[in-house]
Amino acid sequence: MKQIHVLPLALLLPLGVALSACGAGGEGEGEGEGEGEGEGCAIGEITADTTLSPSSCAVYTPDCDINVRDGATLTIAAGTEIRFAEGCWLLNEGGTLLANGTADDPIVLRSTTDDASAGSWIGVVLRPESARTTLSFVTVTDAGQDASGGKGCLTVEEGAGRVDVGDSTFTNCDRVGVYSVEPFDSFVRNTVRDATAGLRLAPDVIGSIVEAVTFEGVARNELLPGIVSETATWLSLGLPWVLEGDLEVEGDGSPALTIAAGNELRFSDASWLITGGDAPGRLIVAGTASEPVVFSAVDAGAGEGAWIGLVFLNNTLSGSSISHAVIQQAGQPISNGQGCLTVYNTNANVLAIDHTTFRRCEGAGVAVLEPGAQFAAFANNTVEDSEVGLSMAPNTVGSLDTATTLTNVARNELRPGIVVSTATWPTESVDWHALGDVEVENDSAGIATLTLSGGTYRFRTGFWLSIGGDGGGALNATGATFASTDAEATSPSWIGLVFGEATASSTLTNVTVRQAGEDYAGGNSGIRLQNTGRSVTLVSPTFANNGQTDVYVDCESQPTLTDMGGALVVYQPNCT
Repeated sequence: MKQIHVLPLALLLPLGVALSACGAGGEGEGEGEGEGEGEGCAIGEITADTTLSPSSCAVYTPDCDINVRDGATLTIAAGTEIRFAEGCWLLNEGGTLLANGTADDPIVLRSTTDDASAGSWIGVVLRPESARTTLSFVTVTDAGQDASGGKGCLTVEEGAGRVDVGDSTFTNCDRVGVYSVEPFDSFVRNTVRDATAGLRLAPDVIGSIVEAVTFEGVARNELLPGIVSETATWLSLGLPWVLEGDLEVEGDGSPALTIAAGNELRFSDASWLITGGDAPGRLIVAGTASEPVVFSAVDAGAGEGAWIGLVFLNNTLSGSSISHAVIQQAGQPISNGQGCLTVYNTNANVLAIDHTTFRRCEGAGVAVLEPGAQFAAFANNTVEDSEVGLSMAPNTVGSLDTATTLTNVARNELRPGIVVSTATWPTESVDWHALGDVEVENDSAGIATLTLSGGTYRFRTGFWLSIGGDGGGALNATGATFASTDAEATSPSWIGLVFGEATASSTLTNVTVRQAGEDYAGGNSGIRLQNTGRSVTLVSPTFANNGQTDVYVDCESQPTLTDMGGALVVYQPNCT
């Protein structure tokens, strides 16, 4: 709470009267009888319209606070200087504060102490239900004392009314130049100098800053935890934003947040940027090749998993996109975070990603947890220095437009799932490890055809690649390898490729099948054909370390087998 100051007898006058050592201020213009030749001028409670000007007083020195109360207007004329003692402030609480300096005659609000240190007084504080505040060509210096709710040289609380700040300077501020949880009506051509943080803002405030801010001797801006509930564009202000907690994009008005090129957001432990959680939201990350948008940990030297990452949930709106971004040091495995970027329970085709680098990620560079999710676009992306590059269901892989550049990445992961629509998978430079069964089928009237050109697909014990089981499916593979996740296995370690009765025309050319034929769920061979008719063609396959047979053909299958080499092909006996 604000400390109580004992007022001198001269201030215990009827409300609305302001005293000055140079002459009475009073209501209206408040003209004094002289400049006072450097004498201090007292001013306190403002309960009626009052004007302060250099013609009335050379320097105003309040006993402590200046409080602008309900219904009153305090006008501060160009060239006015006001000096505040320790623990004091200029407060607008329900009134109107109009401080209009000029370039030649700015208004100066400062400490009573010459060469004061930062935080020598509280600063300018705007409280809820204030009618209006205008700061134009105002210099606020030496303020930001941590007392009575003051957060910086300028503190704007929620519900502070219309706030316009222009051509103003906040300097030698303790902690923060400008703190605000209420959007500005205008914030233009301002400067913050010599402060730990330039701006400390709630998420919905940043969008009200529509032009550059000048920073000198300032290392960062700070972003309060919260929700972007209104459509906004965040300009790059030239300093990183440091977040203390979660940032969310959602709201009843379906907000869209655009993060412009050059922005950098640094996240603390256990925090994330989440889109479309409890309400609809859209995120547009609009970097460029020369000015990417960077998402990273607060600690620049942190390793993988220092924060959760970017997460897209089921209320993510179509049109969300990430272009020319760097997302690094994320993937902390809490709150559904499973990679630098996690797509969880979203609708298909809502998110496009291009020219983006995922670096030092725990879990995966990109993790898609919803089996039916697909990208609207996914092209020219990179994963670096991460155990897993991509982790996603088979149907998601089909929405990748180009292969991902993978550097110092051990593997990709195929989550259990079904390829339900025709797709061609790009050939990745590392192996895919299946975490469960992979199936190719469409249980409606259509046929899902999966096309592979090269690549290695590894399966764990007890799992298979099934084609045309319960619905129409086909596999066309050239130069692909199907093997166990245990690269050193010399015996069957997974079930194998199983073609079922709904298999459509499929051709496997120069494929390799190794370590398959695990005696499980009817599997005992590298490739098993069950009621496939004439739909399967095998050309020049290679087999090694499989089960009882390399290819098993039942009585209802008549495959075309060409250049089989030394493959062991077994036909079901006693067919009629």
